[in-house]
Amino acid sequence: GTFTSYGVFHIHDEDLRIEVKGKWSVKDGVLIEELTSSSHAQMAPVGLVTHDKLLVVTDKEYRFRTQQEAEHTYVRK
Repeated sequence: GTFTSYGVFHIHDEDLRIEVKGKWSVKDGVLIEELTSSSHAQMAPVGLVTHDKLLVVTDKEYRFRTQQEAEHTYVRK
């Protein structure tokens, strides 16, 4: 599928909004995401691919563990 997302980062007393788009797939319980568009390529480069282990997927949210062992939960819309 495809996704759109954004994050707001507080850097040097300013808020920086980064918007990204990409494509995703799941293989053997691993969420694979590739960025295809980025508003700030120096922080979120186009072509970046992540491989994250899915922990929970429901109609309302999904939770995963990154390659660096951090866990994240996102609300699905």
